[in-house]
Amino acid sequence: MGFWRNLVVRDSANTKQVIASPFLISDVVVASAQVEEASYLQIKADLRLLFTSFFAESGYSLQCLALTEWNSASDCVPTNVAPVYLLGERNVYCEKILDKTFMVSSSAFLQIHIP
Repeated sequence: MGFWRNLVVRDSANTKQVIASPFLISDVVVASAQVEEASYLQIKADLRLLFTSFFAESGYSLQCLALTEWNSASDCVPTNVAPVYLLGERNVYCEKILDKTFMVSSSAFLQIHIP
């Protein structure tokens, strides 16, 4: 099996939108093919249901759930490692600050200073 390495969750209290990006070390799960494709598809379906229902109960709309498999010892995932989109097609949510709306990705740095 693999195991969870990291979970990035970005949300907006203003727009009630959220994106979640779990990172999985998958060298045993996928690369060695010890888990059948049907089981792997079921795991992804279960993740979709878990995250969608969790955020819905909190009043947030899950815009994107992007699973990234990364096997290196480093936590720095290169930008050429494509995530598997379990829900949504873009790993962004909208953040509204005053009268401006920003599209923010899970890897973006967003720091707000409002006087």
